[in-house]
Amino acid sequence: MESRWIRAATAAVVLALSPLAAHADDTLRLAWDEDWGGAETLDPISPNRHYMINDIIYSRLMREDEHGAPTPELATAWSATPDAMEWTIDLRSGVKFHDGSDFDAADVAYTFDRIMDPAIDSPLASVLQIIDHVEVVDADTVKIVLSAPHADLPLLLLDYRVRMIPEGSGDTIAETGIGTGPFMLESFDPQGTSRLVAFNDYWEGAPKLAAIEVYSIPDSDARIQALLAGQIDMSAASFQQIRLFEGNDDFVVQVYPAGSWQAIVFRTDTAPFDNPLVRKAIRIAADRQEIINLVVGEGNGEVACDNPVWKGDPYRADIDCAQDIEGARALLAEAGYPDGIEFDLYTSNLESG
Repeated sequence: MESRWIRAATAAVVLALSPLAAHADDTLRLAWDEDWGGAETLDPISPNRHYMINDIIYSRLMREDEHGAPTPELATAWSATPDAMEWTIDLRSGVKFHDGSDFDAADVAYTFDRIMDPAIDSPLASVLQIIDHVEVVDADTVKIVLSAPHADLPLLLLDYRVRMIPEGSGDTIAETGIGTGPFMLESFDPQGTSRLVAFNDYWEGAPKLAAIEVYSIPDSDARIQALLAGQIDMSAASFQQIRLFEGNDDFVVQVYPAGSWQAIVFRTDTAPFDNPLVRKAIRIAADRQEIINLVVGEGNGEVACDNPVWKGDPYRADIDCAQDIEGARALLAEAGYPDGIEFDLYTSNLESG
């Protein structure tokens, strides 16, 4: 199958205005879209990771600032040799895991060794394949040795899956979710309700909430109804759905550039989409701006030109993908369809967009 990215979108989040203190235990209630159909796991390097919970219970070595640049998280500083083959990373001291154990360099080395283990076959391994090995210098220092020079290793380490876990925890991490994040796991049910409670020993200070509950609600309309009914406190919403909250002072709609993208997928094992000329014809025939206007509303997204990289990335290619109807007709004729083709385009509301 082949995906072609049509747009990078702006996201909308709706927040209930009722104060959190109104909940007896200061609990924030969130909705999860059951992205993997109930097969979600707490293993941060699994293809079907529960990214909403994992973002809360685990930490990275580095995090992005508002411009997407690496800033300290569990790492406090980093430097490279002049040839960019070896990177030394200083670690934050005094950090605790949820089970009370200390975070140190051995945990970092173990985390990377597990990511690169071919027996696990994590998709993250291909992102970090330039790493040859990780050495423990001392309890608060690691050295990452590369197989080739790379001046932007910190950008790779910003990957949302590079989460630090305790040494030796690989066989159980999918269920225990032991990390160094601000909340720790109390219960996990990917098709029901999961509950996280405040980790008071979090290195940045105890959270201001007592708990976070995550409700599995796969249907986007059902999530909005749950929000309107006061069953959850926050939810993503499509630009069609936010109209339901217009004039309602009990809710706040926040709109922000999210960098998300939507794809039109071709079955490349099925005619006529097994022909690359047909696929290219469809891509250049599409009026991508009109697609954006239809899906999220005018002014709420950008044409991405089959490229999911956000415009702030320093390596993003400046590609033009203007509509070309005559070029599309020529490609279809060359592919054996001089009179054009007709096909059904299937859509779904399982994601809020």
